[in-house]
Amino acid sequence: MNWGKSIAIAFIFFATFIIVLVSICMKQDVALVSATYYQEDLKFQDELNAKDNATHLVQLPEIRVEDGLLLIEYYNLQQVKEGKIFLQRPSDKRLDQEFEIENATENKLQFKTKNLTPGLYKVKFVWREGEQAYQINKTIVV
Repeated sequence: MNWGKSIAIAFIFFATFIIVLVSICMKQDVALVSATYYQEDLKFQDELNAKDNATHLVQLPEIRVEDGLLLIEYYNLQQVKEGKIFLQRPSDKRLDQEFEIENATENKLQFKTKNLTPGLYKVKFVWREGEQAYQINKTIVV
């Protein structure tokens, strides 16, 4: 085989590789973290205020994963009348979960993580004590 045929075959393999690579990249889902990002963006100042309120707390809630459970410990949890915990999986929004907090009787909340796909999650804990809103964010690995 001469040099011309070898170069032509190498070019065909390279072109095929590029076409396959581009087609795989085009099939990837490039979805946003949230489908309603515009409406959430309008509430951004409220979120900033809630984060600022949380920085002024004497003791922040502690969020950790331990023995297949997502634990949230907060000394003032009995005063939380309403709250939500959002688990967002950055790599796949279909794995996102949301938990409601209703009239906690103890200073500790537990949620099972056995049904969660292992990996990185962003936890957003939003709650109200009286008229004040609070929010803390944390990254965990399940």
